[in-house]
Formats: sequence, structure tokens, C-alpha cells
Amino acid sequence: MAEENDKTESSASLNGESDLEGKMIIDSNGLEIGKCKAVIIGDDGQIGLTFETEINGKAVVPSRTIPYSAIGKITDVIELRVPIDIKIAQSHEEIKQRDEAIEVVQKDIVKEEPKVEEKVIETKPVEPETTIEDETPIKSEVEKVTPQVNVEIPVEPEKLMGTASVDTPQADATEQLSKALTEPVTEVQITDAEDYSVPKIKNLMEGLEESVKKIDQLFKLVSKGTAEEKIEAIQALTQLTNISPELGLSLIPKMLLLSDEQQLDVRLAVAKQLEVMGENNPELFNDCYLEVLENVYDEPIEEVREILARTLHNIANKAPDIACKGLEEFLEEVIIGKRVPEVPAKVLHDATLKVVSGNFQMTRIAIRVRLKFIIKGGKLAERSVEELEDYNATLIGLTLIESFTLKEAEKIIRNTHFKKLGPVFVEVIEQMIKAYKEGSFVLLEEVVDKKIEIPIAVIEHFYEVKIKQTLEGVKNVPMEVFLDNPFVSEEEAEQIVYRLVVQKRINAAINMSNGRTFITVFDTEAVAEKPKTAKKPTPKKTTTPKKTTSTKKPSTAKTTTKKTTSTSKKTPAKTTKRTTTTKPKTTTKKTSTTKKATSTKKEEPKKK
Repeated sequence: MAEENDKTESSASLNGESDLEGKMIIDSNGLEIGKCKAVIIGDDGQIGLTFETEINGKAVVPSRTIPYSAIGKITDVIELRVPIDIKIAQSHEEIKQRDEAIEVVQKDIVKEEPKVEEKVIETKPVEPETTIEDETPIKSEVEKVTPQVNVEIPVEPEKLMGTASVDTPQADATEQLSKALTEPVTEVQITDAEDYSVPKIKNLMEGLEESVKKIDQLFKLVSKGTAEEKIEAIQALTQLTNISPELGLSLIPKMLLLSDEQQLDVRLAVAKQLEVMGENNPELFNDCYLEVLENVYDEPIEEVREILARTLHNIANKAPDIACKGLEEFLEEVIIGKRVPEVPAKVLHDATLKVVSGNFQMTRIAIRVRLKFIIKGGKLAERSVEELEDYNATLIGLTLIESFTLKEAEKIIRNTHFKKLGPVFVEVIEQMIKAYKEGSFVLLEEVVDKKIEIPIAVIEHFYEVKIKQTLEGVKNVPMEVFLDNPFVSEEEAEQIVYRLVVQKRINAAINMSNGRTFITVFDTEAVAEKPKTAKKPTPKKTTTPKKTTSTKKPSTAKTTTKKTTSTSKKTPAKTTKRTTTTKPKTTTKKTSTTKKATSTKKEEPKKK
């Protein structure tokens, strides 16, 4: 009667009142085997746990059960006292052979063991073809006598289709039998690849054509719409550049074409949106920075000009390389009237100051351009001197030292035009040139404002002079003599000295002696005397006239080639890159193209 009651009651109440269904099964190695589906009692009275596991991403319920005797502890999970290996069987015959072998071992283990009377409730089997193991529950006393057995549970290939039923059709054998699962199941679980797949191009293309058409319509409104449509389209496209900065590469040229727009509101909107793009993506102005600067000069309304100048100033502070590229040649063309000739010189000067102020690199370029015109003399020299009065005297002195040799710098400060800068300017700059002449960093420190960063080129020029003067009459000088510098660290100073030696800017070499570094002067006299002694023992007369005739012929050829190359190099420098951009501007805003084609004699009185 007890056996009949066991078959009728639910087997989920084994081991007290705990419910085994849905609990995770963990073997003795701590690996997750699967979830318990049900507790099954076979015809032979043996108890086993059916469970669901995952193999190759497929949910599988093996036909072979886990013996109840393998359970060690039941809490929130079912802990086994033996390891479990799940393998894919090659055939049903192999499964039967393994089952028979395991049953023999288990019968030997549980022989003469009394059966434990437990109240068992039977449930219907989950799988109609599940097999039941011939074994009895094993008490804790068995652990002392018998070693732990590694239980192998074979899984038929037919079940690897993602369903728990045994009756499912068989899958592709090459896919199912490719690998035997000898490792724990948790290590071979494969996540569904579809959940993490990259979107396909077709999915990306959905709705993209309509978006591109809308963007194209916005661009058309920028060029051909009404004033209100242009403003709204510019604002909309500027917002899109935050999502896709590459869109700005097409938008900025369209906006610059509106610099000749007669409507002030449109030009003002263009300036404001350029400022937004310059703040967010300054790299978009890499190829059009100077074009925007030309629009600054050419803009008649001060409000618009202020916004454009501020935009370029901010871009220069964030990306000085973009701002300085081609700036020197551009400013030269502006001063001589090759660009925006109808704009007054004062407007050009004030706009330039607003753009370059606070940026030492751009400021030195603007100063260097004017120093070149002072050297040339004439009316442009007088104009350049007047404009230099609005720059810092220290920056002018640093630019002299950075851009010119010592002889050229001394010649410039003696120039009559340069002396018109005023006594304060001239005095400061003369002191800096004196420090340059002596290679004295102490004198330079007394003059230079501490807020101004000293360019490395200036420090290198000082070291050239200082090393030459220190080595006069001395062959070896320790390196540490040149490392005391208020502007750079000892490591940077040492690198500068090494760089000057390697580049042969000083006639010296670096030697090591007793762990110290020395700068040694080259013996130039000994090097010059060697070729003289080698030329004396030449008694042959026949060779001398041949050498003279041979040397004359290539000399003429070389001179002719040099002349031709020099003339060929000069010709492309005369060509201008931006003739097309100035033509549309003059038609709408200021003057016609015929006025730009007039001679420079007529333009100069306009600048005054």
C-alpha cells in the first residue's frame, strides 16, 4: 500500500516540504547543470530528477535522469555530491550500453542497503521515453564506503533542436555531432546571436532617402529661398551639424556665399550660426578660415563684423594651426591691396587686431608682415609703423629676434621708419636686441613681460650667440654652464643645445669625459690646411688644362639651369587663388569687378 501511495502522490515533496521543481541543480564542482523539471519514480521504484539544460543554445531535457542518491543538500538550490558530465551520444545503442554499465556499478554500490521509506508523490513523466535508473536511495553511511562516482548523462542528438520533447525531428547531424560536450554545460552556453547582431545596411537605409531629400531641400532654401526661409534653413542645418559634423563641410561654403546678401538679417544669421559651429567644431574651418577672415574685412556692418571676428578669434585659440596656415601670405596681399582693395586701411587694421589679439602666434605673424614692409620702405612702411604702435613692444622685439638674424634685427631698429614708433617702443626693443647680441637671458628677463610666452626659436637664437661667445678662446666648456635658464628647464635647455649641434648651427661637438658632458670647438684651421698640402704634389702638366676645360663647361650649364629654375619658381607665385570669390561680393555689396581691376595708383588714395 505504501508503494501505491507513493505513485499517486506528488514527488515534488521529497526531502521535507521543499518544492524541487524549478530549482537550479548544482554539481559537486559548483557548476550549474540545469533546472529541475520533476521527480520521477520508475516501474522499478527508483527515484530520479528530470532536468532541463542548455546545449549549444538549445533547451534540452535528457531522457536519462539524475539519481536521487546523488543529491547532497536541498536549499534554494539542489546541491549534488557528485560531478555531472553531459555528453552527446552518437547513437541510441551507445546510450543503452552506457546505461547498462552504470546500472551494474550502481547495483554493486547499493547492494544490501535497506530501502528508506519516504512519502513520495508520483507525477506524470515529462518525457514519454525517459528511462529510469535501477538504484536505491543512498544514505550518508554509503559515503564512507563508496567513492564518489562521476555521473555521465548522455543526450541524444535528436534532442538538440531547442525543444524538450523526445519526439522532435532529428536535426542536421553535421551540426549536432560536431563536438562532444565533455566540459560543464555552463561553459558551452551560447547566447542567441540575433540579440547582438549589427544592424544590416537595409535596416539603415529605411527612411534614409526621405531624410536626404529633406536635407537637400534645406540646402536649396539656403541658396534660393526667401530671407525668412534662408534664416530658418541655416538654423536647422546648423543643429544637424551637432549630430553629423561632416554636414558642416557642405553647409559652411553655402553660408559664405551669402556674405553678399543684401538682407542684413540673413548675413547676421549666417554670422551667428558660424559662431555656433566654430564653438562646437572648429576643425570645420580648416580650409575656409582665411575666407571667413576676408568676409570680416569685406563686411560693411560693424555688428556682423564683430561676430565674425569673435568667431575667428575663438577658433584661433582652440586650433591655432588652422588659423595660422597661410596667414602671413594672406596678410601681405591684404596690405598691398591685392585683396579687398576698396576697404579702408583702418578697418582692416582694427579687424586684424580683434582676430589676433591674445594669440601670440598669430600676433607675431601680423607683426612680421609689417616689419618686412618697413625694411622695403615707402608708403606701406609708414602705414606699417603706425599699425605697429597698437601692438606690444615686447612682442615686436621677440618677433625681431625670432624671424631675423642679429645683423638684420640691428639694421631694422636703425631704420628711420622704425624709429617713428616712439622712444618707449624703441628703448624696449633696443634692450632686447642688446640681450640678443650678448646672449644674456638675464637682460632678456628684465625686459620681457612675464605674461608673454617666449618662443623656443628665440631661446635657440640666444643659445647660438651664447655658445659662440663662451667658446671663444676656449676648446671645452661643461654642459652645465648653459643649463641655467629662467625660461626653460634644464632638460629642455640640454635638448636645445643638442639640437643646435646636430643641426650644425654652431661649430661645436659634444664629448663625454669622466662622466661629464662637454661642448668642444671644432678645429677649423686644421681642416682647412689639409686640402692645401694635398694639392702641392701634382707635377703633371697635361692634366691641368684638361681639368680647366672640363670645369668651365659644366659651370655654364649649371648657371643656365639655375636661372631657368629661378624664373620658373617665380611665375606661380604671381597667380592668385581667389579670383572667383571676390567677383560675386563686389556685385552686391560694394564695388564692381571693374573697380577691382584698376591700378594700384588709384587704390592708394582710397586707403587714405
